[in-house]
Amino acid sequence: MKNLFYIFLFLFVVGPLAGHSEELKCKKGSQVMTNDYTRALSLIRGGERLTEEQEKDVVHSLEIAVASQCQQAALVLADFKINQAAALPKGTSQRTVDDFDDEIHALLLEADKIGEGCFQLGSFYLTSGSKYFAPKKGLRILEAAAHAGDEQAIEFLANIYQNGIAGVKPDSSKAHYWKAKLK
Repeated sequence: MKNLFYIFLFLFVVGPLAGHSEELKCKKGSQVMTNDYTRALSLIRGGERLTEEQEKDVVHSLEIAVASQCQQAALVLADFKINQAAALPKGTSQRTVDDFDDEIHALLLEADKIGEGCFQLGSFYLTSGSKYFAPKKGLRILEAAAHAGDEQAIEFLANIYQNGIAGVKPDSSKAHYWKAKLK
């Protein structure tokens, strides 16, 4: 069941890694950080299963970029961790799953602090099966992102209220309100 949670996050919340820009701006850091980030992205985007050594290299490179407050690095690392969690074999210990939840949550909070990831963080709180499941908090964050003009958040809210996702009851007037914002 937990693997379905991560698959949901990957498919519908964080989205494909291919969407991340190679443009990287770091508050602390240098061209080296940009090179590490670009190298990590190229490994991820290669389309082939990474070796354990390549996975470690990607995580290390992205952790350096996150520590340097590089825009998007926390989101890319969260994406990568979600992919790793989705690939966990059936029967993986709850502790291991919770560790992935903790890492993903921390990365999304970091991304949100530097102005990235508001949509992803709000969606994460709406994903049942996570120990961080908090629908009211998720809706507040998504609505803030939507009011700030985040099209992805607007569309997701329209779907949530239309279909009653994540314990949120359908509400046709709210669904109509958010759908009108898309036009």
